[in-house]
Amino acid sequence: MALDLNLSAPEGITESVSKQFQELSAVQVNEARLHILDTLYDSDGSQINQAISAEYYHYPVILLQGDSTQTDLQIEAWIRSALYYSYNLVLLTQNPLSKSSQALLNDNPNALKHLAIRAYKNQESKLLAAAIPQYIPSQEPHIYLTQAPADRHLKQAMRSGFLAISLVPQTIIHDGQNGFILEVTTARALTHGLLQILDNSEYDWTYLQDCIINAQNRIS
Repeated sequence: MALDLNLSAPEGITESVSKQFQELSAVQVNEARLHILDTLYDSDGSQINQAISAEYYHYPVILLQGDSTQTDLQIEAWIRSALYYSYNLVLLTQNPLSKSSQALLNDNPNALKHLAIRAYKNQESKLLAAAIPQYIPSQEPHIYLTQAPADRHLKQAMRSGFLAISLVPQTIIHDGQNGFILEVTTARALTHGLLQILDNSEYDWTYLQDCIINAQNRIS
């Protein structure tokens, strides 16, 4: 079964994001953020597009952006570690999932309830990155997980309040201070690395929150 991609912007979003942000009032920006956030969740059980079940709205989010060459590893680690029982996954991509990722998801139907796939473009993804930390309060950090060496979305995610975790070195991430670097090449190693960060008793909530604040203070 091929998972459905929502390849168009949500109704009411395109007109707003086509304007320059400076032309929008704070109220309009917040309304646009809420609108685009709501499109990630399946409120009526219809599952017309691959969306997160509304009952899991309060879960923290792992945000991924890119094609299958940049996201297959992360998707596999999220599924095999059963992190979907504690983290929703939002995938922003312009391309279909790889066959291997589709097969894993079809074999793990519970994971599908925690997954949203969208094809938002630059301005829409910025709205979403700002909306998730703003409107989904969570004790656990929201995660921006990247494998791209020069990820153009990384700064925006860190500025918005995500805890950045990169599988490759990034000049703006200082490991353990304002994010984490996990130089791994297998899903098993990534699973171990994620659990070391998220389930490590030495990394309490205050420590991880301090990493997020440090990132926001350092990113102009």
